[in-house]
Amino acid sequence: SGLAQGGLAAGQDLVARITGATRPKTSPTGSSTARKTAKTVRAAAAPAATRASASTASATQKTGAAKKSDAPRKTAATKR
Repeated sequence: SGLAQGGLAAGQDLVARITGATRPKTSPTGSSTARKTAKTVRAAAAPAATRASASTASATQKTGAAKKSDAPRKTAATKR
């Protein structure tokens, strides 16, 4: 339970870093062991998330990847 909760929180942290959103305010539940494991997993994943978001930002700058506003808009034909 703690491993799953910590992994989920770490994934949410990574998505938040890449999208520029605020980090989710989640609190692990369950036994004290599960909560401690979740906290440890999330903390251990933080440096990896930092490296991943830095790599994503660097790759985006190098390739000039399209911004959200540059994406084609959905039309009636593409919504199907």
